[in-house]
Amino acid sequence: FLLADDSPRREGANGIVANSLHPGIVTTNLVRYSVPDLIQSKRDLAKERESFAGQIAAKAGIRNPDEGCKTTVWLATAKEAGEVNG
Repeated sequence: FLLADDSPRREGANGIVANSLHPGIVTTNLVRYSVPDLIQSKRDLAKERESFAGQIAAKAGIRNPDEGCKTTVWLATAKEAGEVNG
């Protein structure tokens, strides 16, 4: 995050744009070390979305891998993201 904040200040006159993001908690197999119950193979997404706990998890930013990559892909490919710093 610090690089994304500092690069435009130093190099903005040269057209350098920098952005950073945190995708939230994405239930990939990397999560198995910190929250083992959230790994994708243990989740029933359809049932989870209907439950109160599942709705709270979605609001808290817990996402499956498909949902978790959307912001990263958008940031890497969207023309408007390349026109602003953040």
